[in-house]
Amino acid sequence: MKKFTEAAFFVLLLVVAGGIANAQRFRAGLTLGATATDIDGMDTRDQDNDFNKLGYTLGGIINTKLNEKNDLQVEINYIKKGTMQLPDSNNNGYYKLALDYIEVPFILRHHVKFNMGKMEVKKFDWELGLSVGRLVNSSWERGNYLYDIDMSKINTTDVSFLLGLSYSFSSNIGLNFRYSNSVIPAVKHDVIPGYLITYYYNTGNNMVFQIALKFTFGGSAAKE
Repeated sequence: MKKFTEAAFFVLLLVVAGGIANAQRFRAGLTLGATATDIDGMDTRDQDNDFNKLGYTLGGIINTKLNEKNDLQVEINYIKKGTMQLPDSNNNGYYKLALDYIEVPFILRHHVKFNMGKMEVKKFDWELGLSVGRLVNSSWERGNYLYDIDMSKINTTDVSFLLGLSYSFSSNIGLNFRYSNSVIPAVKHDVIPGYLITYYYNTGNNMVFQIALKFTFGGSAAKE
């Protein structure tokens, strides 16, 4: 069922992207990237955020020009989040919590122009947005970690703020760097025994660093 859902999602994504690309006001495209993720507060060894959990993201883009300086962009992505603690020198303490989402980010992109010497540079955009995601798959690997977690206490809805920077190689190909942090916990605060961690506002939240290639086509270019 999981594989069927993923396959159906990607087929639908390609069909929608191809159809919308024919509209004059819109550009559509695809994105493919890598993620480094963590869940705040779940590192029980040194209480920091190491972003050891690696994954990928794959999805589609719909982009429209608001004015000369701003674009509105909507995406639909399959993205792998979660957290992982590596084993220590005695090969103890390993665990991995994998959380896979289908998410829809709503993004405002602002075109940045500046001069470098006598040359005008206008290939950078910064972006600010909000994404809403739905958990479609999850797994827990404990290794020889001392504690299990209750998977029923994983929140199935993810809402995140995001901030990013993009560089356009051309009107069709770009490289995007993005950080997102959820505003509700991915895991509820009683998943891990309270005496192991200190709870505060960001505990349990998804945190994601992402780098992705974006390919856009159709419509008229957002930037010449």
